[in-house]
Amino acid sequence: MPEWRIEQVADGVFARTGVNPLQPNSGIIVGDDGVLVVDSGYSGQAGRELLADIATLTPLPVTAVVISHHHFDHAWGNEVFVDAELIGHAEARRLMVEEPEPYKARMLGYTADPARWYGLSDAEMRRQMEETRITPPATTYQTRHDVAFAGPRVQLHHYGAGHTTGDTLVYLPDQRLLFAGDLVCNQVLPNAMDGDPLHWPRVLQAAGRLAIDLIVPGHGAIGDASMLREFDGCLSTLTGEVARALDQGAPTPRAASEQLHLGDLQGWSGQELLAGSVRTLYRALERARS
Repeated sequence: MPEWRIEQVADGVFARTGVNPLQPNSGIIVGDDGVLVVDSGYSGQAGRELLADIATLTPLPVTAVVISHHHFDHAWGNEVFVDAELIGHAEARRLMVEEPEPYKARMLGYTADPARWYGLSDAEMRRQMEETRITPPATTYQTRHDVAFAGPRVQLHHYGAGHTTGDTLVYLPDQRLLFAGDLVCNQVLPNAMDGDPLHWPRVLQAAGRLAIDLIVPGHGAIGDASMLREFDGCLSTLTGEVARALDQGAPTPRAASEQLHLGDLQGWSGQELLAGSVRTLYRALERARS
């Protein structure tokens, strides 16, 4: 069973972060008569474990769950919270409604990585994934949504495709606090396989116009607004390296991967995600040049 840290980041607001940086972070926001959860975990079992941790903080029920995007590690715990309002971007819902079984099959194809990240056996990770019922959000929005919640003000922002095509930034303006999902990770390499890596920096620029003192990233440790600049720098380095490889005639994404000079990024977590992100970047840059 994975271990988690629970840290109070504002009055009534908690971050539940992984011991391993590849574990997905969640948010717990305690209101007057209920709890709002940000990201429900990677399986039904993970959602139940999250619910048990919430019960150590408050007896109030979970009345709302916001998913930052559709990926399994942030949204597959939804089935546990069926009595709550499930909220997400319209595109995140579409992906969960239209592609649940192909996506589930694809995720089952590489259980070894998340099993290792979460401290589970491959067999246990597969069991949890197989038993999970993918449950999409019922409440959706397009660009901006103010959550009806008796507690801290919670705003949802979508600035276009980045990590995925249906990302949500969860912003608490009075606390100057951002739950960023995988649009911002702390020293974890970006996973660009389902998104738009060339538009992603614009999303970070838009997020930077919010008043932010603290960021809870999708993966990695809590940090301040400088995390936006650091992660943007990571994307810039990766894009520049893939572009350089293309300029030097790299005929395939695999060939480009072999030519990368990552510098300090070699010490970041998530190196196993790099090949997929390079492939997406390579194809995006090819299209942009054609």
